[in-house]
Amino acid sequence: MKIIVLRIVCLLVGILPLQLALSQSKILKSEIAIQNDNDVYLLTSQDRYYTNGININYRLGLKSDTSKVKNRVLDIELGQKMYNGVNLYNTRSSQWDRPFAAYLYLSGELNQYYRQEQVLSLKVEFGQVGPLAKGKEVQKIIHQVFNIYEVSGWEGQIPNAFGVDLGLKYQRLFYRSSGRSFEISGVGSGTLGMNHVNANIGLPIRWGRLRSFYHSAFTKGHVQSTKTDRELFFYYIPSLYYHGYNSTIQGGIGNDKTFRDQYTIEKFMPSHKVGFMLASGRSTLGLSYVFQSREAKEMLYGTHQYGSLFYGLRF
Repeated sequence: MKIIVLRIVCLLVGILPLQLALSQSKILKSEIAIQNDNDVYLLTSQDRYYTNGININYRLGLKSDTSKVKNRVLDIELGQKMYNGVNLYNTRSSQWDRPFAAYLYLSGELNQYYRQEQVLSLKVEFGQVGPLAKGKEVQKIIHQVFNIYEVSGWEGQIPNAFGVDLGLKYQRLFYRSSGRSFEISGVGSGTLGMNHVNANIGLPIRWGRLRSFYHSAFTKGHVQSTKTDRELFFYYIPSLYYHGYNSTIQGGIGNDKTFRDQYTIEKFMPSHKVGFMLASGRSTLGLSYVFQSREAKEMLYGTHQYGSLFYGLRF
């Protein structure tokens, strides 16, 4: 499995030199991007909790016709997330320390970038949790392709439920060095709906070759950007999440209360994210790792971590 991961990384890195030869004679207003989250990117034998996620994005630059707004980007995302529990072997009242669940969603997000290095994002998401999200089938195919063990536990997964969520996110620059090699910003977000109720505050720190928010791959502002210089940076984001509701643990609102009675979500969850991004020519490549505390009090392990691999192509 480690060899397969290394091959994927080498393939994506190998694409970048080809893009360097392409000159940007016009503004590229669209981007297709794909991201995969998996704990296999940690290059360990861990396989639990948030075990796999994949999303495909289409991003489109919109007209900005005011003196205050530098850029607008519409981000349409289709994705699936899968969650597995750890077998407790009946040492407790439950067999699994976290319910098995799949979450399939389609979202639309409008990002607006202001001259004062501020970003405001509004999001609507339609999500399906349960067997209709096809987590069991997709995970079975993945494990068969890579010739690894068969997963048991999906027979007791979260039941079907459909919901709509609304999200709001705001990011603001606090400090950037005169040489544009170091910056600190603040970010806050919140989600209210039928699948998720949560809030988050974070303190993103970046260093390297940086662009302004309305030109940067870090904020998706590189779509429709007039900048052609290479952007390469590392980042660290300490965050604190508040969770009010999570349908992948407690089940959908209005459904049977079995999972809500069986599992208790942790209200506060600290998280740390580290990674790097490279934007050059038409391509963007990113790799990151997330380290967080447990999402439910019943989880056997107090921490969880996974990696994310991202590639985007502008056109």
